[in-house]
Amino acid sequence: MGGGSASRVQLRSVSSQDYEPLFQWVNDRNTRIQSGPFKPVSWVEHMEWIERVTHAKDCELLIIANRDDGFAIGHILLTELSRVHRSCSLSIRIGSEDHRNKGIGTEAMALLLNYAWRDLGLNRLQLTVRSDNERARRSYLKSGFRTEGKMREAVFIDGDFRTLELMAILRSDVSIA
Repeated sequence: MGGGSASRVQLRSVSSQDYEPLFQWVNDRNTRIQSGPFKPVSWVEHMEWIERVTHAKDCELLIIANRDDGFAIGHILLTELSRVHRSCSLSIRIGSEDHRNKGIGTEAMALLLNYAWRDLGLNRLQLTVRSDNERARRSYLKSGFRTEGKMREAVFIDGDFRTLELMAILRSDVSIA
């Protein structure tokens, strides 16, 4: 699941060395409110979540790792993975602010799309993003996602109702080398 030689990141399976960074990211309020309401997560809840998603047939948790040292810098979660419909939903998180706004998420998404088309045989990937999260929206558009609709005031985050955009990409939207 690596990537081209120019890529600074690779995608890999989750390992025990990733549990702590994942725990830190899920408890980072500023990161969490970009996609949902903040609620502190205990270590027990965190480990139960990892156990659940790593064993679910319709989920896949991938670590975005630095290509040089393998250290986790983010993750991608595929959910509602349907082999029948050849589709899934996804979410992506770059763990710390110092790795954000550097194109790492876009690089990771390119690796994910290659994996989704070639290895998983998927036809459609979709996600939701807060309409006011310009950084994420730009990255998804750059990756080839298209806005399919808006869900007005769909989530209550940080004291306000927020609008979400549904974005998706189809295998036919991109040329596969």
